[in-house]
Amino acid sequence: MNQFLNKDDDKWHITMFVDIPRIVIRNHLNFRIYSVTSPSGVVTKDPSILNSNYIFRITQNLLGKKVFFNVSLSRPSIANVDMFRFGLCDENIGWHYSTLFDVKNEYKGITITSVEPQERQPIRVEPIIIVTEVPQTNDQVSEQELEQKVIKSRV
Repeated sequence: MNQFLNKDDDKWHITMFVDIPRIVIRNHLNFRIYSVTSPSGVVTKDPSILNSNYIFRITQNLLGKKVFFNVSLSRPSIANVDMFRFGLCDENIGWHYSTLFDVKNEYKGITITSVEPQERQPIRVEPIIIVTEVPQTNDQVSEQELEQKVIKSRV
């Protein structure tokens, strides 16, 4: 079993080999998360973990074999998870309790830092023109007078 942060998809991965027993499938057999436990001990059964991939269909030809699973979990969704419990579920029928096992969450809020330094782009500064004198009356000011006032304010 291995746990790591994948910088390509920014998800926490748990990889594992699981022995799938020979069992009778009545509906659809899935390998998935049975429950999660928070650090305070609160257990949530059949959790919904957004933006994650943790449900895998098991077909008849996988029974009795060792199968590799790569669970990918959204980091914000598992930040408050201490333990995962995985197992086999015959969907809408029930869980195969003898297949349940626990995996400690090793995610500790790791952040990805860029290995390659980013190139700095030069900052282009545009001059700002501030007009300090604005006519207070409704008298019209000619364009020429306004240009002279702007030129004076630059100096």
